[in-house]
Amino acid sequence: MLGRYLNNPQTQTLCLRVSFPHIRSLVSIMGDVGIRSNQEVFDVVVVGAGMAGLSAANILHRAGLSVVVLEARDRIGGRIHTCMDLGRPVDLGASWIHGTDGNPLASILPSKRISTSSRSLLFRPDNFQPIPMDDGEALWEKFWALRERMGEAAKRGHGDVSIKEFVDSDPEWKSAVQETPLSQLMLPRMTQLLESIEAAALEKCSIKEFEVDEYPGEQAWLIDGYMPVLEQVAKDILKTDGAVRLNDEVVKIDYSGDCDGGTSSQQPLVNITTASDIVYVARKCLVTIPLGVMQNKHTSLFVPPLPTAKQQSLNKIGFGLLDKICLRFPYRFWPNDVDFIEAFSERLPYPGLTSFIIAKGDEHDDHILVAFASVKAADMIESMADAEVTELVMQVLQKCFSHMGQIVPYPEQVVITRWGKDPFARGSYSHMQTGRTTHEDREELAKPLPDLMSGEKFPRTPTLFFAGEHTVRDHFATVHGALLSGWREAERILKGLRK
Repeated sequence: MLGRYLNNPQTQTLCLRVSFPHIRSLVSIMGDVGIRSNQEVFDVVVVGAGMAGLSAANILHRAGLSVVVLEARDRIGGRIHTCMDLGRPVDLGASWIHGTDGNPLASILPSKRISTSSRSLLFRPDNFQPIPMDDGEALWEKFWALRERMGEAAKRGHGDVSIKEFVDSDPEWKSAVQETPLSQLMLPRMTQLLESIEAAALEKCSIKEFEVDEYPGEQAWLIDGYMPVLEQVAKDILKTDGAVRLNDEVVKIDYSGDCDGGTSSQQPLVNITTASDIVYVARKCLVTIPLGVMQNKHTSLFVPPLPTAKQQSLNKIGFGLLDKICLRFPYRFWPNDVDFIEAFSERLPYPGLTSFIIAKGDEHDDHILVAFASVKAADMIESMADAEVTELVMQVLQKCFSHMGQIVPYPEQVVITRWGKDPFARGSYSHMQTGRTTHEDREELAKPLPDLMSGEKFPRTPTLFFAGEHTVRDHFATVHGALLSGWREAERILKGLRK
């Protein structure tokens, strides 16, 4: 093992970890470029410790490469954030496994507790009276049938139309709406749920969202949170001292090939500079930061600037916003046999706060509701104080449950996300913008740099790679999409290093 220590408190760990097969190549690199006292050398530097970054790093580490993961936050996970502040695990970010049949995450699930139940308690939008469960199930059947028709139409090449345009023009939906007075009242408002699912305004979100292949099976809610799944995926890299470095924000990625300020080298290298002024020198660099951050910071982050095609694709893909308001109550005041509470109404304190998920745990701690706020509602709560947001949520619950003879107690504890204001997220997940995004844009974002197909006379071997849910054609906006992208890039990096 070859290494040295730095005095910087954030990097008091081995700065150079290499397995025996790589010592010769890295010593050669160090001799060529003259490594400075504030530099560290690795085979691969991974930027971002979310699912994409950690899944890739784990594979590369197991292959014997020296790998370091740099994370700007004080925790791993990125948009996976299992919070324990409410007395039991509650996911503030990703919380679902979308389709359990064939999903790469499914092999991890047998040892994890999941819930696939989806019983909903619906409230009328005119008087907030609860709707009988059987009537509610009939309404949901029509809603999910609409969702299926959108997918079928998209795959048939229906065209790049917005979800709103499709809903407004779908004859079967129009017929379903007119069936009964209750369907006339409820179905038009239930489309608000699509906005929460996509984290985007329906007029801006294309039905191409549903054109992609999806895993069949149940939609699973992780009772103990997503963090145990992430820890299982990345178990080897996480137990390696110094391999994951927190509070180490990357501020510049120089992939020009001129390592150490222009010193020539036999191998093109990448310089990764952090806010603590540590320079990491790598044979390969994998960037897994969220799309929202890439859109906001790419001009100052990359040297040289990203190619025009990649910049254009970055700006054509939408990045939506979905926030959560998590409330722990002293006792449960909702029925035992429901999983969701839905209140669709323009009369609510603000539109967009419509859905509550019951964060089920053991019987003694089953007192937590998670409210969802999307798009405009999310924008609104991000500018409000916690007490104001809590009061608005309480108004919704009190309107609904007063008709059931229930007194809604004030919550003992509240945790509110603000993913839009989070400088290391700047939103929630990506979507297809109507008239702008193509699947080729996601493929463009996944291309490594330098691009071997760029037409250069003497193209260099790629040194800069990209992963994340926004780089996946068929499984974007999902955790398994991020996982697949990490595996994809790990394989690509290993293939390049073997040449």
